[in-house]
Amino acid sequence: MKARFPDDWGTPLGGEKKTPAEKKKPKEDTLSGLVVEFRNCMLLDTSMLMNAQINGPALMKAFRQILDTGKSYDEIRLMIRQFHRDIQARPIKDGIPAWKAFLGRLDSLAAKVAHSEQDYDYNGPKIDPRLMENSDD
Repeated sequence: MKARFPDDWGTPLGGEKKTPAEKKKPKEDTLSGLVVEFRNCMLLDTSMLMNAQINGPALMKAFRQILDTGKSYDEIRLMIRQFHRDIQARPIKDGIPAWKAFLGRLDSLAAKVAHSEQDYDYNGPKIDPRLMENSDD
């Protein structure tokens, strides 16, 4: 019987190196996928590394409430990106994690996203000019 002693990297001498199990990426249209999207968006800016800590369960609960109001996953992603643009323009105060600031601004972010989505349909139906005349009969 041969005794195996681990080397400096934790693998036994003569043994095969263990490959770490790959973590599955969450699907995009799930609550955990939105949390990952939020985290990745916060990590884009290296100055936000201190504020990149997140509370996954709190964000998932907030995302569920937003979805229950009728918003879509894409609208929530737009809210996350809008929040990132807002904090780049005006950084968060020290000591406030980004996820708490995001939850505090949900109403204003939803309004900004809803406002930016309204576009005029230039190819839509036109008003008949006869209907615009004043009728003085």
